[in-house]
Amino acid sequence: TLFRSKRVYLQRHLAEKLMSLETPEPREEDLEQLEKLRALCGAELHALNLTHQRCHFDVFELVSKLPRLQDLRITYNVLNAAVSFKQEMIGMKQNDVLSIQRLLKTYAPLTTLHLTGNRIDSLLLKAILVGMVRNSTLQHLDLSHNLIDDDGVSALSVILMKKDSTLQTINLSNNTIRAEGAKLLGKALGVDYCKITKFSIRMNRIGDSGGERFFHFFKHNTSVRELDVACNDLGPESAEALSNCLQAGTSALNSIDISCNRLDNEGGRLLLLGLQGSPNLSTLDVRQSGLNASDVVSINELTYDRSQALKMKATAAIEAQLAKEREWYVADRIRRTHGDWQQ
Repeated sequence: TLFRSKRVYLQRHLAEKLMSLETPEPREEDLEQLEKLRALCGAELHALNLTHQRCHFDVFELVSKLPRLQDLRITYNVLNAAVSFKQEMIGMKQNDVLSIQRLLKTYAPLTTLHLTGNRIDSLLLKAILVGMVRNSTLQHLDLSHNLIDDDGVSALSVILMKKDSTLQTINLSNNTIRAEGAKLLGKALGVDYCKITKFSIRMNRIGDSGGERFFHFFKHNTSVRELDVACNDLGPESAEALSNCLQAGTSALNSIDISCNRLDNEGGRLLLLGLQGSPNLSTLDVRQSGLNASDVVSINELTYDRSQALKMKATAAIEAQLAKEREWYVADRIRRTHGDWQQ
């Protein structure tokens, strides 16, 4: 606990120092202070969270000298700019992207990268993805709240279809992905060697046709456990495709968020059929999607019963493990006190 508290303090101290830099580019004295701070606490840092970074320092030069950094989260914006606010204060620049690219190419410890709210468009995304071509360590990628469109998704899908890809979670919420991009993502997730376990395409307006194409290819996926397609203007065709996907019997999904869409009564009936045919699915969020009230009640009751059954199963497994450990402990104490009592 003491070492963890020390690590958390040092991580926060470095983050606050970086976020306190107000000039667009770091000054010489800033670089000297950062170097001293890095030398002091660099070996202890496992995570760096920069929620409102204004100064565009060289991320690669800093992180490459932190030997154990696994989690990097950075958002370029400003707080309390008032009347001095300018558009260029928000988002990543080309140099920032190239620095991230170098990091992905050569820095092995990094497993988590969050680049939310950085105004990353498809051109900047492609530059980042160049660094992921040979990357074999990154597991979690968050690109939510950016400006990525179908062109950028096309490049990302190529990375996802690599057999040696290590990505496990991807968040593409609140971008500008449409139907074609959804189809490409569905194809990428549908390959039999996909390792993604959690995927979000929330708030992208892929439309009913885009949702139908996505689920048509997604039905071959056997790895994704959590899927978020909320707020995408999906309709009955998407609900039918998802229902067929669930009834296929190969889905690993245990949680789906399809809320805030336009599924209507027919979509609700189809989702209920899909839920009944997918025993692993214990969470299905259908709020604000225009479903019949009776279907909503049936869906909620079925998912509640399944979630309760899973909790009971998990509790029983924990109790069995504790009982086994208690038995071993008692036997070990007897053996230490009286010798091998089983002889």
